[in-house]
Amino acid sequence: MAEDFIVKSEGDRRRLVINYKGKSYGPDIAQYPQAFQDVIETLQKVDADEVVLSEYYERIYDVDQTKMLKGIADCVTKFETESIWSPSHLGKELDAKKTAERHDAVLSLLNKCRGDPFGAYMNSLTELKKQVAYANTLAANPAALDDLRVYLNTISFIRTTLESTQLIQKMRQYLAQLGQMPSGRGLYMSMFEVSIKPSFIGSRILFTGVEKMQLVDQYDVVNSKVYIYKQPDKIEYLYYINPPEYSLPPDKYFLLEKTKEVVAAHRPGSVGFMDMEQARKYFRKIYVATIADLATKNNISLSVEEKEDLATIVARYTIGYGILEVLLSDRKITDVYIDSPLGMKTIYIVHGKYGQCQTNIVFSEEEARATVSRFRALSGRPFDEAHPILDFDLPDLQTRICTIGKPLAVDGTAFALRLHKDTPWTLCQFIDFKMFPSIASGIFSFFVDAQASMLIVGSRGAGKTSFLQAMMQEIPQNLRIIVQEDSVTADARMIVERNGILESTTAGQLVDGLFCEYGCEDFCGKQVLRTNPDGVKVFSYDYETGKIVSSSVTQFTRHLVNKPIYEVETHSGRKLKVTADHSLFTFGNSGVEPIKTNSLKKGDFIAVPRRLTFPEPTAPRIFDVLNELNFGFVQGEKLRGWMRANSACVRDAAETLGYHKATAQHWLRCGLLPVKAFNELNPGSEARESLLFKTDAKSKPIPVAFKADEDLATFAGLWLADGCYDTKYGVVISVDDEESRAVVRRIAEKFGLKTRLHSDGISLIISNTSFNWLCKNILKLEGGSYTKKMPAWAWTIGKREKAALLRGLFSGDGNVTKAEVQLSSCSRNLEKETESMLLSFGIFSRTYEIARDNTNRLSVSALKMQKRFQTEIGFLQAYKNSRLQKLCSKSSTHDSTDIIPFHKTTKEWICSQLALNRCDYLTKGFAIGRQKLQAVSSNASAGNQATAVAQLLSNNELYWDEVKEVHHVETAACFVYDFSVPNRENFVAENMIAHNTQELPVPALKKFGFNIQRLKTRPPLGAVSEAEVSAEDALRTALRLGDSVLIVGEVRSGEAKALYEAMRVGAVGNVVMGTIHGESAYSIWDRVVNDLGVPTTSFKATDMCIVSAPIRFKGSLKRERRVLEVTEVGKEWTEEPGKENGFLQWMQFDAGKDNLELFKDNLGNSEWLKRVQRNRGMTFDEIWAEIQARADYKQYLVDQKRKYDISGLLEAENTIHAHNKYMLMAERQREEIGAVEHESLLTDWRAWVDQELVRPLLALKKR
Repeated sequence: MAEDFIVKSEGDRRRLVINYKGKSYGPDIAQYPQAFQDVIETLQKVDADEVVLSEYYERIYDVDQTKMLKGIADCVTKFETESIWSPSHLGKELDAKKTAERHDAVLSLLNKCRGDPFGAYMNSLTELKKQVAYANTLAANPAALDDLRVYLNTISFIRTTLESTQLIQKMRQYLAQLGQMPSGRGLYMSMFEVSIKPSFIGSRILFTGVEKMQLVDQYDVVNSKVYIYKQPDKIEYLYYINPPEYSLPPDKYFLLEKTKEVVAAHRPGSVGFMDMEQARKYFRKIYVATIADLATKNNISLSVEEKEDLATIVARYTIGYGILEVLLSDRKITDVYIDSPLGMKTIYIVHGKYGQCQTNIVFSEEEARATVSRFRALSGRPFDEAHPILDFDLPDLQTRICTIGKPLAVDGTAFALRLHKDTPWTLCQFIDFKMFPSIASGIFSFFVDAQASMLIVGSRGAGKTSFLQAMMQEIPQNLRIIVQEDSVTADARMIVERNGILESTTAGQLVDGLFCEYGCEDFCGKQVLRTNPDGVKVFSYDYETGKIVSSSVTQFTRHLVNKPIYEVETHSGRKLKVTADHSLFTFGNSGVEPIKTNSLKKGDFIAVPRRLTFPEPTAPRIFDVLNELNFGFVQGEKLRGWMRANSACVRDAAETLGYHKATAQHWLRCGLLPVKAFNELNPGSEARESLLFKTDAKSKPIPVAFKADEDLATFAGLWLADGCYDTKYGVVISVDDEESRAVVRRIAEKFGLKTRLHSDGISLIISNTSFNWLCKNILKLEGGSYTKKMPAWAWTIGKREKAALLRGLFSGDGNVTKAEVQLSSCSRNLEKETESMLLSFGIFSRTYEIARDNTNRLSVSALKMQKRFQTEIGFLQAYKNSRLQKLCSKSSTHDSTDIIPFHKTTKEWICSQLALNRCDYLTKGFAIGRQKLQAVSSNASAGNQATAVAQLLSNNELYWDEVKEVHHVETAACFVYDFSVPNRENFVAENMIAHNTQELPVPALKKFGFNIQRLKTRPPLGAVSEAEVSAEDALRTALRLGDSVLIVGEVRSGEAKALYEAMRVGAVGNVVMGTIHGESAYSIWDRVVNDLGVPTTSFKATDMCIVSAPIRFKGSLKRERRVLEVTEVGKEWTEEPGKENGFLQWMQFDAGKDNLELFKDNLGNSEWLKRVQRNRGMTFDEIWAEIQARADYKQYLVDQKRKYDISGLLEAENTIHAHNKYMLMAERQREEIGAVEHESLLTDWRAWVDQELVRPLLALKKR
């Protein structure tokens, strides 16, 4: 076989990979003897622990199977080394006939050993039997018998050598049990059952030995089957997953591999830097189309669902996280561990129900490299030997990633992944899971309410963070309010200026692209780029001048949210998707004011731009084909002269590029060069004059360089309206009027070409492969009816050329009705970009959808705008211009759509100051139009304040667009985007004016009504950005934010001092909570004081230590989370609390009883309770009654959950609602009777729970 193999090392294993693409037989040693022979011959050359046969999928032969194959390879090598076919091994006599027969028989056995060793073994037995029988006839001929014995010894040697191999031994045992010989190669199929995976996937899935296991559970995760097994001789459960990509038929593997090859070269410039969700949607469309095309070309029948499923698989291994994505989508998993060296052991996970489980996934080094590369890009942090730790959050899968590498991990890269729970844990859920009894929950709830400073203590896996989340839900929701404004979604269209060049993009494309190229930093949960390396400018409203101006951006922001997204739609057809608390602009009592989306309603007015002033280019746009062309030919008279003068250089270039000498001579004769040779030679500017190019030898050459003049722009507009391509040969423009046809003919003449009438009898076609290529690749005239859009260069040309482009577009797809100028298009993108380009002429248009034919309509309806359209743009056709002239000759009337939406009081003031008709505008309620306001303000006295206001409002560049609808689009995790514009704090997106964010973000618990400010800090380990804030600095910053609850996710090192600073000084009178690794209150004192350097006096600021741990009851292998102790830190000690009775035990866990026992008698000595009594004016009995009541109501929720089997009752959404209701009802009793009667309170509260929470959940359960 050809040397088409490679040996890869994974861990301490060597894997032999043999490529079978293009072979006439398949990669299966069981089915194909040729494949078996390939493996044997290769194993004779190299050593390997595993064998992989790769085509469009891989067959993996494990260590045991490879040992059997190596045994056969060793046999063959032994036979070859012994030269068993040589005459000395065939007999003593030199009988040519006998020697030839024996020689052929031995070679036949040897050759058969390579592809069918068991067949060779059986044949050796047959040959041996035959020759023994023959030997029995030679008793009278000793010489002949001695001669035959030599041959018999050789055959016996072959037999015994094969018999000694593990493969032949196993086959003999199998046959003995079976009792008959399987047909064909069935015996090999029994011996070589293999795992199969797609060739582009690094990880392996194992399913060996399943028949001996007990199936405990099974469920589905993202189209993959999960099986939980219990094996009698294993301590842990087995978590086996079967993703669809590992069990597809060969034709689908072929499509997957081909699709990946095709899309690997796809580099979409404008969409390459999306957020994850956008990227998935975009590339899934690409993959579905590619799969459909490949399936058609290869006669493979696929349903729509099958195409979607295959596209999902390709996406998972291209823009996703591979097999890890499947695991991280299983929210029953809490942790995933991948140890080094990779490729040696299977991944193991921690399951919420079954504890630690071994999986059937072997994660490869190849896939690890790809995964690390993706993690590095997402985090913006380095990962190499100088920075061997990568620690960050993966927001789209709600997972904390920790990756370590060399030199820290001596055996190579390893991973630890912690999955966050979708919803926060609650105290009621912990009661249900027996982590602590209900009385403990009442105590914990009261700790929070009474503003204790607490440390939640435990080891990894003790549930510290989950417990902290549950405790946070006991915080009163009125403690602190920081309003967050998010921003627009990724698909919001924008016109921006970058490096002085105008372009059309979306918020997501722009910001994601900048982040990918220049990186970003994490700040308070947002990703931020604080510089503007590309000089990006956005359009924004200038409050002082009333103009829409191009403004530099100082900061770009991206923020992942999981909250309702709303779409605001106006009467002009503008649509913008934003979060509920994002602000647009409305008309208020003081003029232009921000208004939150959730405050908008139908009939309100919001500000949109009536003009966008585009920068005018300093020079005309020149296209140069050679900037993009890397194939084809160039020619020209100037080039011919240069070639003749430099003929030796031409011949040298031809030789360098691998052309024949005769070819170079042909170039010199014709004055023609391949583009590659032209670029190699790089002739001067004189040789480039009047240069022509052609994409193939037969095509007529056309100019290399050309100007984007009005004719070219008009031609582009006509193509956008009704143009297409006739395969690769022609450009078709469907026009039936002579004015438009004249433009097409002029373009053809400029390129030295001619037009002809298309077979449809209407359209003109320019038939030239080079011009076809030019239109597609240089002019970027792309897409079908529903996907066309403005080419990027259309935004960079001058105003006259833009007008020409719009003239061509409206001439092709536009018309004039009795009331409007209209444009019809199937492409929503093209329609919205046309809307933006019209704004550069000060033309305000409206857009709407025509449902009956699935098209979009753009209209210019105001007379003033129609006149501007006539002056600036117009049509090519005389008859359309005539209609436009008739439309514009109408008498000017009041434009009822272009109004200033004054509030009543402001309108009264304007009317009184400017002498407007009170009957019309106040009594009848007519709106004041912009034109009317301009007219009266121009005649009013200059010193009047109302005159100044009226002039500013009537002459500004805002249009007040009425809100048609505000509706909820979706609630999903997605990125929103923001731009900081100094002094203006707004930007234009979707031709609407959006307020940009200034406040810091509110995290996930905000949706439950909590006012929580998150401070994002740098990781404790690994490389960091200079902009990332240390935990201690963040805590000190928090002290300056005013009174608030302070939550510290993990106390590790330097932040400990700042935390105790907060406990002692900054947060007096408020709750301070943090988590810390430890096993008891004393161990925490020891660590905080002796290891972290916090003074003993500062440690006393801790009020309570709550210790939890995973418990193995009576040596059981199963771990259960329990709270072990609740300890108060006293204040009356000086050096060591253990010796000076500085700790007071409130509760302690008894493992024998599985109960957290309360020491109520000790509480009389509690310094903290005495302080609470003094500060709140409560007796001990009153405090205890409050604790007991809180415990009772939480237990009631647990009881109702268990009674009706409604687990949702204990989720945060309901427990927070129940807690708030309890607090409100208690407060009402205090107001009405001066105290809380807990018994009656709980009775009323239980009735409310049954009616408002339990009943709806039961109804939902029945459905």
